[in-house]
Amino acid sequence: MSQIQIPGSSGYALMSDKSLEFYKDPMHFCNSRIHSYGSRIFQARLLNKPTLFVCSVKGMKELLCEKVNVFDTSYTTSMCKLFGDTVCFTNDLICPPARQEKRHNY
Repeated sequence: MSQIQIPGSSGYALMSDKSLEFYKDPMHFCNSRIHSYGSRIFQARLLNKPTLFVCSVKGMKELLCEKVNVFDTSYTTSMCKLFGDTVCFTNDLICPPARQEKRHNY
């Protein structure tokens, strides 16, 4: 079975990070790569992590509805790696009690 080659490059750590370029103008960032690679799916390095961009409704629908268990689609993993123990994620139901409990720490 052959592997699918995804256009773009996740490059080397730090040297190839495109976070600033993406942050400045996300539409230009995506459109220039769609034009350059001739594909609405490409890879780049954001927040120093290899990242897959899916820039089509059909692709996003398949990813979020049919393949939800195949990919890590949450931001929590990246944020935990970036901020470590200084970040806390919770759902809406336990947020107010958690705030009250943590208030005395600050």
